[in-house]
Amino acid sequence: MRNQPTYLHEIYDFGGKSHNIGLQRGKQFADNLKNKLKSYSFGNPLDRTKWPPPENYNLDYFKENHPNQYNDWKKALDKTPEWFREEAHGIAEGAGLPYERVIIMEDLFPFRMGNITTSKARVPAPSDDCNGFVAFGKGTVGERVLVGGNGETDHASIKNMAIFRIKTDNYNNYVYQTKRPWGMTCQCGINDKGVALFGSGVGVIEEEYGMFGFRHLVRRRALHEANNIDEAIDILKEGPRMGGQHIYLGDTKRAVHIEYSGKRIEVIDPEKGFDAGASSAFSHPNMKKCLPYITDMDDPGFWDIRSGIRSGIFRMERHHELFEKYKPLTLEMIPRHLGDHGGRGTGLIRESIEGACPQGSDFTICIHGSMQETGPGGSKGTTGSFRACSFSNIEIPDLRKMYIAFGNACEAGYVPFYPPK
Repeated sequence: MRNQPTYLHEIYDFGGKSHNIGLQRGKQFADNLKNKLKSYSFGNPLDRTKWPPPENYNLDYFKENHPNQYNDWKKALDKTPEWFREEAHGIAEGAGLPYERVIIMEDLFPFRMGNITTSKARVPAPSDDCNGFVAFGKGTVGERVLVGGNGETDHASIKNMAIFRIKTDNYNNYVYQTKRPWGMTCQCGINDKGVALFGSGVGVIEEEYGMFGFRHLVRRRALHEANNIDEAIDILKEGPRMGGQHIYLGDTKRAVHIEYSGKRIEVIDPEKGFDAGASSAFSHPNMKKCLPYITDMDDPGFWDIRSGIRSGIFRMERHHELFEKYKPLTLEMIPRHLGDHGGRGTGLIRESIEGACPQGSDFTICIHGSMQETGPGGSKGTTGSFRACSFSNIEIPDLRKMYIAFGNACEAGYVPFYPPK
């Protein structure tokens, strides 16, 4: 799986009951959690002058100033799995922090607040270039199930990525990759039953976002509790969900591509044994209505969203183009697929398409991190940070194995990881 060097990242092993797992993690990342709390607050993103100071970022302030939202949040929290609340208590104890403050940290928050002040508070989502695929049945040699994709984030977050191997007393043992090791979420992973997944975000309109719901934590819950793909689908449907996502999901027998928002979910069961998607676009007809099409050229978010949807469609179609060219797929073919830099003249991307460049484009599958000026300020993201391909993953359910390449998929080496036994 390539011999080129890859970024070195931390690997952590935790085991036991949920509280003990949290306790170990709280002790391990106490400094990170304490530093994060020094800057945490919440409120209307468009009027930060009215945010409470970080020391008031707690449940009491939330309950007093936003009672209706607090009650909804509390009902949602009470419906979270018991293992989550036990682990959160363990993290707080291990880090020496009050549970009441830890439970509403963004990195741990089981039900992130979509917007607690005004419907205008949530700014348009930046373009996100994560993309992935599922292949199985007649789409692969030997009908092997394959799941994979590339993840994108800012350069600073790449330094924090880690691999967690969890061995629990009550549920499935699993291994997963996370962007924030002090949090409870995961980006991709596989458990000892062969359930494997990768997820990527999609910006959706306000009406579809949802007030409280699982975001990245829903991926980890599926790995934690599901014994097969049908159980994982039920967990995703159960929700509550928030925001928008692609979930590329497989087990030892089949794979599906799921698209969801806070208000709706669609399961795409590919007839030809292959399907793919890319942020920030949906492919299912019922999901396309969720996308934030902005028609006001003066809106500062216009360029971000137009660019995001356009590049998402390009990546999705490029996945399909490569599949049709090389099918049926083998494991050894996937690094080339995920490392694709086909540009103008390779079939899909034509000279007439704005932004395409000869032999290599940020609109193809491998996200190389070069910035393109897509709007005012020349930034794709609302934060103005440079973004890059942070990791690439390939999962093989029948082998209970997950390969991770930290860095650009076209050059980084893939390293295998297994759930603990």
